[in-house]
Amino acid sequence: MSAPPFPPPDAPKKKPGLAWPVRVIVGIVGLIAVVSGVNQVRHGIGEIKGSSLDWQRRAVAGLSVELPGAPVKEDIQPAAEAAPRVKLMEMHGVKTNGALIKITHVAYTDAAKVSMDAELEGGKEALSASPGIDKLKMSVVETQVQNGPAKTMSADYTLPNFGEQHSESLYFSRGQESWVVVVMGVPAVVKEIAQRLLPSVQIAP
Repeated sequence: MSAPPFPPPDAPKKKPGLAWPVRVIVGIVGLIAVVSGVNQVRHGIGEIKGSSLDWQRRAVAGLSVELPGAPVKEDIQPAAEAAPRVKLMEMHGVKTNGALIKITHVAYTDAAKVSMDAELEGGKEALSASPGIDKLKMSVVETQVQNGPAKTMSADYTLPNFGEQHSESLYFSRGQESWVVVVMGVPAVVKEIAQRLLPSVQIAP
């Protein structure tokens, strides 16, 4: 059975996450990736009937990454208060049976102070504040992308009508650019996909 609509039909129309206050250290990419993913999960990730996994190394959002399907570009725009600091914002998604993948890339202007940790805090804040999420547990581990600093965040939580959920996220910044790669959905499926996908991430030449 499909989950009821979220938000309710009579709720004010807004793009979740895109109007959150912008920090002095810009950290909007983490907010956007997580909020977008959680809301799509609410609309029926457990019901998605995708094709069989088609693992290939693909070029997307300035990255080269192994993905289980072709990424689809999504319509995304920065909030008005963030727009003066953003040169480029893009999000791409892949849906599989039981999991949702989000790849978000933001190129900031020279006026913005870019921080991987700010992006990570944005993701943690978005997940913690998402309506309906319960029993949330998060952990962060330092890692690398092509010998450069990166961090992964693992999260376990429950969602109404979907029960236990899991997410694995990779955060990193280089110069004035930041990326977040998120895999979320059914725990067993997410862990299997993330185990192959996240270590494969490279910055495209």
